[in-house]
Amino acid sequence: MGIKVVGKKAQVTIFVIISIIVVSGVLLFLFTRPDTPNIDDKPFENPESFLDSCMKEQVRHAIDFISSQGGFTQHRISMNFAFEDEDQSYEIEYLCYQSQDYLQCINQEPMLFHHIKNEIQGFIESDVETCWTALNQKLEEEGYIVDANKKGYSVVLKEGRVSVPIEGEIILTKSGETTKEENFNVNVASELYSLIKTAQNIVTREAETCNFDYVRYMLVYPDLSIDRFTLGSGEEIYTITHRKTGERFRFAIRGCVIPAGYT
Repeated sequence: MGIKVVGKKAQVTIFVIISIIVVSGVLLFLFTRPDTPNIDDKPFENPESFLDSCMKEQVRHAIDFISSQGGFTQHRISMNFAFEDEDQSYEIEYLCYQSQDYLQCINQEPMLFHHIKNEIQGFIESDVETCWTALNQKLEEEGYIVDANKKGYSVVLKEGRVSVPIEGEIILTKSGETTKEENFNVNVASELYSLIKTAQNIVTREAETCNFDYVRYMLVYPDLSIDRFTLGSGEEIYTITHRKTGERFRFAIRGCVIPAGYT
């Protein structure tokens, strides 16, 4: 069998094609790689960006977990209920509760926004410490002399996001130059604010009239989906879902319950 000799023109064409394939592959990798927080990445010229990347996943987990249980991590009056579409049970909190039959429920958490803010803040306490320590360690590995002082942090619920302001300062010295960074902020996109606001509206109407017209409410607020599931014992479970983000807030209500056999 003879060997086929490729001409110079054909070789140039092959090289051009190979170059295009290589460049396309590099661009595809750059634009499709997952944007996953990684505390080992560098550089560290921007401590706020580092803290934001380090904490976002933990804050997101706190929001989802607390929202699935009616805004609580530890409960005062809770119910265990396994949903058919899920493989786990939640201790869903009653946001409006009345132990006696026929009577209207009583709002159990009038300051729901403030309460959930505190719940998230407590839930992520160890994560804030972990990320702050990791930041200092990585800066030192980069050759900086680090003088860091974290004074505290808080959680702020706003429309469209949950913010975690961290009060503190980091003084960095390297090669005879000193810079100072202070007061950092972590932002997580979330519709938790609108979900809590809707939950408050539901509780208010249930406590006043034993009913909430969720169908009409969805017509006014089409971004929200509201499901009400009534158990055989009379308790109601509300699930509020934001249609665009898929975020959910779920809670229970017991009020105006008519005992079985008295309907």
